[in-house]
Amino acid sequence: MFKRAPHLKRDEIVSEYLNSYLTLSHLAKKHGVKMQIIQTWVRKYRKESAGEAIALELGDEDRSVSATAVLPVLELEEPVLDISVLRKQVAQLSLKNELLEEILRLSSEQTGVDF
Repeated sequence: MFKRAPHLKRDEIVSEYLNSYLTLSHLAKKHGVKMQIIQTWVRKYRKESAGEAIALELGDEDRSVSATAVLPVLELEEPVLDISVLRKQVAQLSLKNELLEEILRLSSEQTGVDF
């Protein structure tokens, strides 16, 4: 099922991931490439891109500086596209918010201090 992707296909898949809200798993199924492989490509791309940006800022004489030595590599979470997951999160956060508001109300009652 999974196949080796040519270099141009890799660039296309990484670009598609970075410029859309598609998940790694969706892209893996769409292109027939393992999700972990795409994740590795994305990390490598981000690391290389950060290195190029640093090299441009530092000038020619300091191009040997590693991006990870200067900037931490950020691991971004995958966007959540499943509406049922989002609804569940909203319900949980709403409940938590109601609970916190009630705690503040009770605290104000007991202490006489408005929060």
